[in-house]
Amino acid sequence: MKGTVVLVERATEHAGHWQDALTRLAQAAVAESHQVVVVTLNGIPAHVHRELQGHGVHVATNSEGAGGRLLFALARCVFWTARTARRLLPHRRLPHQFTLIARCLVEAASLRTARHLLGRVPEISVILTAGEALHGLTRTLSGTPHLRVVHEVNTTEDRLVRGLGRLAPPRQVTVICPTRSVEEEIRDRFPALVTAVHPFALADPSERITSAERLLARRALALPETGPVLCLVGGWWPHKDMDTMTAALESLTAPLHVIVAGSPTHPALLERITRAPGIVTLHTLPGPLAPADIRRVYAAGSFTAVIRRPGVGKESGLVADCARFGVPLLLSDHDTELTRRVSPWAIVVPAQDPAALAQAIDQAVHHHRRPTTDRRRRPRTEHTRPDAHALPQPDQTGAMIVPPPLIAVIGPVETPLLQAWGEHYRALGVHEFRLALHIPEHAPAGTEQRLRDVLAHLGITPALVEHGPWHETTNSTLRDHLRANAGAGWQMIADSDEFHTFSAGLEETIGVAETEGHTVVRGLMLDRVTATGHLNGWCSPAPEATEEGPRDRLDAAYPLGGWITHRLLPADPRKIVLARSNVPISSGNHRAPGHHPAHGQVAVVHHFKWRNGIETDLRRRITHFASGTWSETTPAVRHEAARFLDHLAQNNGRIDTTDPTLAFRPVTLHDHPPTWQDEADQILTDWRPTHAETSPER
Repeated sequence: MKGTVVLVERATEHAGHWQDALTRLAQAAVAESHQVVVVTLNGIPAHVHRELQGHGVHVATNSEGAGGRLLFALARCVFWTARTARRLLPHRRLPHQFTLIARCLVEAASLRTARHLLGRVPEISVILTAGEALHGLTRTLSGTPHLRVVHEVNTTEDRLVRGLGRLAPPRQVTVICPTRSVEEEIRDRFPALVTAVHPFALADPSERITSAERLLARRALALPETGPVLCLVGGWWPHKDMDTMTAALESLTAPLHVIVAGSPTHPALLERITRAPGIVTLHTLPGPLAPADIRRVYAAGSFTAVIRRPGVGKESGLVADCARFGVPLLLSDHDTELTRRVSPWAIVVPAQDPAALAQAIDQAVHHHRRPTTDRRRRPRTEHTRPDAHALPQPDQTGAMIVPPPLIAVIGPVETPLLQAWGEHYRALGVHEFRLALHIPEHAPAGTEQRLRDVLAHLGITPALVEHGPWHETTNSTLRDHLRANAGAGWQMIADSDEFHTFSAGLEETIGVAETEGHTVVRGLMLDRVTATGHLNGWCSPAPEATEEGPRDRLDAAYPLGGWITHRLLPADPRKIVLARSNVPISSGNHRAPGHHPAHGQVAVVHHFKWRNGIETDLRRRITHFASGTWSETTPAVRHEAARFLDHLAQNNGRIDTTDPTLAFRPVTLHDHPPTWQDEADQILTDWRPTHAETSPER
């Protein structure tokens, strides 16, 4: 066994093309007989975690050792300070300075964690997404020499950060820059720093999109099977010249469909594109998007464009994507070095020239140029290592299973929950949302518009809206109407407080069900609660220090999962999470009479019901059902609500998270509990419904 390689990644799961580089570098090191440790203290997607572990890589997601824990705690505090400053101060420089310090602390905590796990200084340490400042301070705080990959320079050091940097000169640190332009910026600021240039984004021509994928992608996005489609991938950040792109699209002479995939975007520019005479349809897919979603967008497009402002010299993961997938590319001449590398296979247009770009798009509609498969002519931005393997394909034929539409009835839930819910299912691969809004009489004025605004930001328009009482049959009636109009095939069903996760991934889960001839996929509710059992609100004015989105904040606010539904209430914990369109489903999505769920893996239905406000809601249900204001089919809902309220009364207004019967344990949306399958199988085998007419003491 050769020396140990430590790979540190502080980026979040939605940070560009780092996932591919991380897994491939780890695999290459393992293939050369290195022990490999990956440290990702800000989290890692479950599928990447599984892939790394499958190659024998040790993955650390928690800080370890006194030094590592202290540094990471300090990083979270500084991140919080940066977020607070960003909200309260009129300028942006000071928050960015705090962010530079926090990133340094996370990097040092990661390296300290690796040292603690190994019991020594590792032979090779690489930070794959390193901050652009405080290079020597990271080395001093961690006590670990290392390589740092700095992708871009977003901000410069002010007096505070510059002073900290002088405390620790950058000895035993080498910075790797993906482009010559980035290296020049780094060397201007840190003349004593050792630097080198090496491409970071990886690509392999064997990852090319297949014809079958293109057809399925167009169907999934409701695009015509023929006809030109331009896909614009990634957030509209300041370095992108979306003004020029918008002006060009307004000047087209040939009809064109456009897909905009990613966040953030610019509403005013999107409106201009929608109104442009040459644009047939504009499809928007807000980010963050999973890698499979990004591949599907490229598959649906005829070509793509990367248009940046002059002088932007950072590496483009989007250009590497085009080389990987075989996507024709229009590129602005914003960086002479990049132009030189890609001109053999891309169409290059002058920067900030809408007329030239419009002419190039019109020509590309009729003449598509694809990246060459000749390795001698591949651009250097898509560097491939000799022992890099192709990424796994969705199935053996290369065809991708179209994600099913999501069927849901949305009540007057809080804005961040709906944002987290939409973000979760977008990340899962869902493109089509068939939603109904149900606004009961007690909802505050303006609730419908608030929900519509949240959904519009996610690129979703509700299919129908109903105002009125919450009768026990209301949700089922609305759900069945949505299902009947969603078309044939698989459908996913979820309530607005239910977040489904699949250990094998959504596409593979459906593929297995198809292979086995099953018409439904089963799930089991895992009730999520706060660490103390209190019914807290989770939309804290001071978000977590890792700059996570609504889904991750929700996940962190309710870190325990257990069995409230079937052991405390006791109610039916079973869920039908996927079903063919012709399969009838019972009230509450608990059963599919006459259709037996597939054996094997059970989806986790993370149930975020036990939040602030649930006590008032349950008391309202008891009152309205008992009085006949809302109609009920059985008293079960009232009885279950009464049991939960009794439990709160007996435990000083909180859920008893220490009760062994409820079996609470730490869980997240990204990782399945290790004993999940065994527990789920036992519960689904043993659970039997209690007679609906029994008393609250049943």
